[in-house]
Amino acid sequence: MKQKILCIILSAALCLTQAAPAFAVQVYEAEGTGEIAVAEPFETEEDAESILPEDVSEDSETVSEADNPLAENYESADEIGDTGTAVPESEIEEPDSGDTGIESTSESDEELVGANVGLGVASHTQSQIISYLKSSGVSVYATSIYSREPNTTAGSYDPGALSNETLQSNLAAVNLVRYIAGLNYDVTLDNSYSEMAQATAFINYLNGSISHEPKRPDGVSDELYNLGYEGGSHTNLGMGYSNFGASLINGYMCDSRPASNLECVGHRRWVLYPRMGKAGFGQVGRSFAMYAHDSSRSATETRVAWPAQNMPIEFFASDYPWSISTGTPEEISSVRVTLTRVSDNAARMYNFQA
Repeated sequence: MKQKILCIILSAALCLTQAAPAFAVQVYEAEGTGEIAVAEPFETEEDAESILPEDVSEDSETVSEADNPLAENYESADEIGDTGTAVPESEIEEPDSGDTGIESTSESDEELVGANVGLGVASHTQSQIISYLKSSGVSVYATSIYSREPNTTAGSYDPGALSNETLQSNLAAVNLVRYIAGLNYDVTLDNSYSEMAQATAFINYLNGSISHEPKRPDGVSDELYNLGYEGGSHTNLGMGYSNFGASLINGYMCDSRPASNLECVGHRRWVLYPRMGKAGFGQVGRSFAMYAHDSSRSATETRVAWPAQNMPIEFFASDYPWSISTGTPEEISSVRVTLTRVSDNAARMYNFQA
């Protein structure tokens, strides 16, 4: 594995500043939520809600309480869904040099908060993130639409296909996450990836469980099964979510369910993989697949952190793991992390052992 990861779990009660060697992130407690956020708060409720869909009712399938990263009862795996275990990165090469597609930011920008200290990514201010949200028209929790409805009836199996509108919406959500993290944010769709991801989501739906090596359901053709099986080894998977946005934010980017994911938060790191240039998406019912193992881009970004330097709290709940992917091997016993409470500057030092 060429990349290494540093993971820290924070309690909602801490609301602290994380400062690793050459990396600092400031957090605050969002009023009335008990959740943590990074750098400056969104100034108005309208700004904070700009990432959420319009006209969502309490019983809406678009965003249920279980799918909301700020909800109190989202911890149940049955309600929130599961992402399974991520496929390892053992065959991924280190990034080559080249154009990263990062939008430059001026060091003289007076709005620059939580500056790019020791991170190999861009730093976007709160106002830049809000502007990107509004200009891109991203609807993170959009309802999925099919261009061809899946047929799950034995003897007439058809994996179906997501509409271009839904595929583009899913892609926009991924690029939004990458923008917030300071990575390139111009990942494009690949039709062959989406076809493979759709087959994988279909096979897992028929099996009623998620697996990167799914068994063959009775009556499924060789062609369809082989495509779905191949996709299983290249995709982030999710099941039980109401839409792709919930699978992305509460599943892949949370990456703490099941607990075994905490060792390397692999789903998150695939979404934030600097060399990703293309992606594909599949969905059948509440079975999701995102083709994430693309390395078609040349990139030089390293030391990628989540939460990012300036973090909308809607994308990061209090029990989500903090992570830094450094891009180089690290001696865990030499890592020191200082957590500083914003309210009184009280600090704690943490040491780590393998």
